[in-house]
Amino acid sequence: LNEFGGWLVWFYICQWVGLVICAIATLVYLLGIFTASSVLDDVKNLLCCIYSGVGAFLIFKIVKTLKIKDPNSPNRVVKLMLWTILLTVLFGILELCLNHILKGGKITSGITESGIKATPSYIIWLLYFQKSKRVFAYYGNNANLWE
Repeated sequence: LNEFGGWLVWFYICQWVGLVICAIATLVYLLGIFTASSVLDDVKNLLCCIYSGVGAFLIFKIVKTLKIKDPNSPNRVVKLMLWTILLTVLFGILELCLNHILKGGKITSGITESGIKATPSYIIWLLYFQKSKRVFAYYGNNANLWE
């Protein structure tokens, strides 16, 4: 258990996959800004570019932190996951407000829905970092949400 393995490796791989997907999404939305046919499309692409770009940054920080064998690493990972959940909630609220302002005009891109679908998995991983014997053995500490 004192090695970087098991579910910890699976979490690490999932984060790398998420990082690649967010990076590609950022590039696609950035390209969409230059090829948009309307101001609404520009706004949608800009917001999605910001959302996926910040998401990619947060995931990159998680990936970097996972490999640091330090007792504070689990807490850092959990805080980054909480920031990711908060980003999803804030973007969802912004998207709803913009949809209401545009009165029927949809700015929905599907990115908020995918973020909302990812939130339960992050909650499960939060619990894993709090209770896992492997996390404790590898880092010397479990995450504590209340620190």
